[in-house]
This record gives sequence, C-alpha cells and structure tokens, in this order.
Amino acid sequence: MKQMLIRGELDKIKKDFKEGVDFTIMNAGEFVSDTHVAGVTSKTSVSVNFTDKELTILGTSYAGEMKKGVFGIMHYYMPKRGCLSMHCSANVGPEGDTTILFGLSGTGKTTLSSDPKR
Repeated sequence: MKQMLIRGELDKIKKDFKEGVDFTIMNAGEFVSDTHVAGVTSKTSVSVNFTDKELTILGTSYAGEMKKGVFGIMHYYMPKRGCLSMHCSANVGPEGDTTILFGLSGTGKTTLSSDPKR
C-alpha cells in the first residue's frame, strides 16, 4: 500500500489533520463473508467503518481493493478539506507541464504515467 500512495510530510499532516485519519486495513481475502447474516448477499465484502476508521476486505484476493478502498475514504474526507479527490494518474514533462490521465480501474493510467527512465 505504501508504494501506491504518497505520504505527506509529517508536519503538514499534523497541521491539516489535527484529529488524524489513519485507517486500519484488514485484508482477509481468503476469508469469505457469512451470507447467513441478514443483509449479506455475497461472499465478497469491502466495508468501511468511519467511526472506528477500519477498512475490511473479505472474499477477494484482488489487491486493488485496498487502493480502491483508500480512494473511497479520500473521496469522503478530501472535499471536507476543500480538496478535489480524483482517481487519476499524472505525468510531468521536461518543462514542468503536467498531463492528468483519468480512467476507470484497469484502463492503463499507471502504465501510461510510469517513468520510462526507471
């Protein structure tokens, strides 16, 4: 997860997020949801608990669910802080110009934005 998201400087985080918003991610992809529980209709479940700041993933081995879950959390918190949360990727050109790439999951945003020099 740390490789996919850029963590801000600690001083800025402490200033902007006085209460903190760190979430615990519990990824138990091999453990399926209990469909005998009322309202549970699928063996796959991705659930966010904003009160306890937990993201729980059950019944899927797709690692992208962690990233998508964090995006969902960001889409909730960032507008409250005056920021636009986007599911995108970006390239910075040699002149400092920036291209933003929008697309659905799996459409190649990361591939297109990767630095060919690395």
